[in-house]
This record gives sequence, C-alpha cells and structure tokens, in this order.
Amino acid sequence: MTRTSTVSGSEYHSTLCQKVDHSLPNTLHFVSPIAILEVNDEASPTEIKKAFLEMAKKYHPDRNSSAEAKEKFAEVNEAYETLGDDQKRNIYDATGMSSND
Repeated sequence: MTRTSTVSGSEYHSTLCQKVDHSLPNTLHFVSPIAILEVNDEASPTEIKKAFLEMAKKYHPDRNSSAEAKEKFAEVNEAYETLGDDQKRNIYDATGMSSND
C-alpha cells in the first residue's frame, strides 16, 4: 500500500516520535571505547594499555563481586580490543564505530 502525504518534514518527524515506545530500553546505546577506558582521543598505545590494565583489574570478576562488574569487565575488554589493535583503531577513528558493530 502506497501512501502519499503533504506534511512537512518536522510534522512527519513529530508523528514518528509520538509512535515510538520510549518505555523500552534503548538497545542501540553506543558508548565510545575512549569513554569506557577514560582516555582522550589522542591517547598513545601505552596510555590506552595502562588504562585498560587498571580498569581490568578493578572490574575483574575474581576481584570485584558487584553485580555490574562482569558487564563492565566485558565492556573494558571490548574497548581495549578496538583501541589496542592498530587496524581496528584506524576503523574506529575513521568511522566512529568498532569493527564489532
């Protein structure tokens, strides 16, 4: 079924937003590997590795029994996997996405 409309772009956007169920969790939430490792955009490989080791130690499930530790540890590992590998880092720098996305 083809439907034509003469509404403006902002009216159409407003209508679409009204139909979105905002009570559902945002499953497409993306957190930058740089933010996860708490380093700046210009961090050297040494700085990235140091941040990773500190956070991995902090959130390792054998050392941290909090409910969020396992999830945070996985995030830290994925962030380092992206930033610690030159090829994956280049992809991230060029696109803003890791090669896992």
